[in-house]
Amino acid sequence: MKADELFEIRNDKPIVMFNKLIEKTESHFDENMKARLVNMSSAENDCYRLTFDFSEFEDYNKKHEKPNFYDDQQNPSLTWSESKFYPQNKIEIFYIDYESKIDFLQIIPALNMINKPEAPQLKIPEEVEALAWVVDQFEKVLQGEKAANVKDCLLRAHSILAKYEKSGGTSC
Repeated sequence: MKADELFEIRNDKPIVMFNKLIEKTESHFDENMKARLVNMSSAENDCYRLTFDFSEFEDYNKKHEKPNFYDDQQNPSLTWSESKFYPQNKIEIFYIDYESKIDFLQIIPALNMINKPEAPQLKIPEEVEALAWVVDQFEKVLQGEKAANVKDCLLRAHSILAKYEKSGGTSC
């Protein structure tokens, strides 16, 4: 994807997952972390200013942090959230050139569909947690990692769908 293509969909506020190439940017994100692109604007010097909000993925992201910040003894033993660079507002901003290839992230369609206004609104925290677990398991499989039992994933997914259908399609 090119930077201009991401700029076209910026108003959708897509949820993204960063890959290994994020290390080549000026961001503090690590591979497999997630965030929501909340703003993308033109900046000086032929750059886009990318603003990501990771507040809804903070716990998830902490599982993917790498110790690449230096402690008092100059050892790279601290993770981002343990460092003084971790933003309290959970907003990360960095810049890319207009001509940049956006190869450091992927948009996560499943999560973006769930969070669209016309999508079913999950109101019971237990069901939201279950759905997040199912999505997490499928993402692990797509990344080649070992996930939980596929039957468990399907049972949870069917349970969520059954409650949704039973409610007449308004909520779970």
